Amino acid sequence: MKRQPARRCLSVSYSRRRNSIYNMIMRLKGRTSGRDIAAVVGAPVPPLTPLGDMPETTATVGTESLKYLLVDDNVLVVDPIKMLIVDVIHGAAIR
Repeated sequence: MKRQPARRCLSVSYSRRRNSIYNMIMRLKGRTSGRDIAAVVGAPVPPLTPLGDMPETTATVGTESLKYLLVDDNVLVVDPIKMLIVDVIHGAAIR
């Protein structure tokens, strides 16, 4: 049996705010970015990868501890405890 990656349940209010989260992160100075990481929910993030704090204005119930990483114009939302991608906000879809 193939093991499914653990996924974090994101709130409805988070889902509705994905565009504004993407735009806020893209405007940040000193954004955290990486390479060679698959932009896929459930993909692992290497342990020493620097992660950025989500902007405070994006905090909703259940997302306070999440971090982010930019890869190829995509915002990867990361569970920093499990070091797994829990959401991908694709830059091309926002524009």
